Amino acid sequence: MLRIVTLAATDDPDDGPIVDAVLPLGSRSFKHLKDLAGAIVDEQMSASIEWTTVGGEPHEAVLSRRVAQRLDDVLQRNRISEHSTQITGHLGTVSDIRNRVEIVSDLDAQASARTWPRKLLRTSASTTPTA
Repeated sequence: MLRIVTLAATDDPDDGPIVDAVLPLGSRSFKHLKDLAGAIVDEQMSASIEWTTVGGEPHEAVLSRRVAQRLDDVLQRNRISEHSTQITGHLGTVSDIRNRVEIVSDLDAQASARTWPRKLLRTSASTTPTA
């Protein structure tokens, strides 16, 4: 979570790094992070989290109103949900570099998904027949 706060504090307009850090935590953590960010924005407050590594190195992450607003905006634009769907077909493409799989169903519908170790995340499907 602290890495997510640090990522939200950057001026990078790309949502990708924040979303990539949140996805492995699952939809429940996604919801709680969004609720926390929304509360900080609504109440016009900030949260400062300090910790020390096992090696004794101190760290700090500040979830200011500006950072919370950015986090809330990113999470709003990138809502996630989890559900299971069984697809019968064949594996079209697998990419270790892009962490993506593509499945072509027996009905010629194409489904693609972003993968995370041992999980399938951020799926999208289309019913456009493949050529």
